Amino acid sequence: MTEKKIKELIFRSVAIIYMVALTIFISNYILKVFEAELWENERAAMRAFIAIGMLVSLVYLSIKEKNIVKLMFVYHFILVGTAICIMMPIKFMPLVLIPMIITAIYNIKTGLVSAISVGATVMLGMGYYPLYVFSGALIIILATSCFAVGKFNRLWKNILGQVGFVLAEIMLLVYFKKYCEELGMIYEKNSFIVSVVVTSIICMIIANAIKILADRIIYKKTPTIMIKKLTSAESPAVQLMKKKSASLYYHSNEVAEMSRLAAKRIGADYNLAYAGGLFHDLGKVAGSEYIKEGLKLAEQYGIPKDVRTIMVEHNVKSRAPKSKEAAIVMLSDTVVSTIEYVKGTMDKKDISEQVLVENAINKRLTSGALNKSGLTIEEFNTIKETLVNIKEQQ
Repeated sequence: MTEKKIKELIFRSVAIIYMVALTIFISNYILKVFEAELWENERAAMRAFIAIGMLVSLVYLSIKEKNIVKLMFVYHFILVGTAICIMMPIKFMPLVLIPMIITAIYNIKTGLVSAISVGATVMLGMGYYPLYVFSGALIIILATSCFAVGKFNRLWKNILGQVGFVLAEIMLLVYFKKYCEELGMIYEKNSFIVSVVVTSIICMIIANAIKILADRIIYKKTPTIMIKKLTSAESPAVQLMKKKSASLYYHSNEVAEMSRLAAKRIGADYNLAYAGGLFHDLGKVAGSEYIKEGLKLAEQYGIPKDVRTIMVEHNVKSRAPKSKEAAIVMLSDTVVSTIEYVKGTMDKKDISEQVLVENAINKRLTSGALNKSGLTIEEFNTIKETLVNIKEQQ
C-alpha cells in the first residue's frame, strides 16, 4: 500500500470516528425533545436507538461514497437537518425535504436509505402511543417522497411518482389525524387537507429546483433540450459528418443508438450517452489525431463539456472513462468496431459474432479500463446483455 493510500485511509477512519461521535452527541439532544414522556430507565436505550437509526445512513454512505468530503457533507446534512426539524414546533413536513434533496443530488437508493434512517430516528424517539402511528406514516411518506423527485426514463413515471407522493401523504395523514386529539392537536378538516397538498407541492418544487441546480452546478450536465437540439438531423455537427463521410456517420449513429438503449437499461443519462456516441469519432472528419481534432470541432460547433469528455474518454488510449455514460459509449463502440472488423476481413474465423462481441466487451472489464467509470458488475452485465441482444437482432 502506497503512502498516499495509507494517509487517505487514516483520514477516512478519523472522519468516520468523528461522525459517529457527533451522531451520539446530537442523539442526546434529539432525545431531550421527548425525554419528559420516558421513564428514566428508558432514556439510555432510546438514546442508543436514535443514534443507531441515524447511523444507518452513515454505514451506507461509507460503503457507497469513496469521496470522504462528499460523505461528510451529505451525512451532516442528514444528521443536523433531522435534529433541527425534530426540534421545530411543526415536526412533520420539514423532514420530507431531507430524503427528497438527497434523492435529487444522488439517486433514489441513497434517498431511500436516508428516508429509513430519518424515519427510524423519529420513530424511536416517538416510541409511545399515539406518536408511533405518526412515525410509521412518516417513514412511508419519506420513502414515497424519493420517487417524487427520482430521475426516471419516462415522463409518466416522473408524474406517477409525484402524484403518488401527494396521495400517500394525504391518505396517511388523514388516517393519522384521528390520533391527534389525544395530543390536543385539533385540525380543521379543510385547512388540514389544503395545507398537506400545498406543502407537498412546495417540497417537490424545492427539491426539483435543487436537482436542476445540482445537475448544472455540481455535475455540469447539459440540459436535455440542448442535447436533443445538438443531436438532431439539422445540427451543423451532424451535417458535417454526413457530408464528409457516410460510413463514419452510420458508424457513429449505430454507436449512439446502442449507447442510448444500454444507458436506459441501467438508469444512466441516455440522452448524454446518445450524444457522446454520436460525436465520439467527430475528429475523424479532420485528421488522424481524431481526439484532438474532435475537441477543436466540438468547440467550434458548441458541443458542451460533458459530451466532449465522452469524446475523450471513449478511447482508453486517450483516457479511461470516469462516468457510466462514457463507459457505455466505449463498450458500444467496441461492439460496433469488432463487428465491422470481422465483416471487413477475409480471415474468417470459425467463431460466432456473439462470442467475438462478448470477448471484446469482457476484455474491457478485465483490462481495468472501466475501473473509474462507476459501473457495478451488475450494470456491466446488463450493458453486455443489451449490446449482445441488439447485434443478434440485426
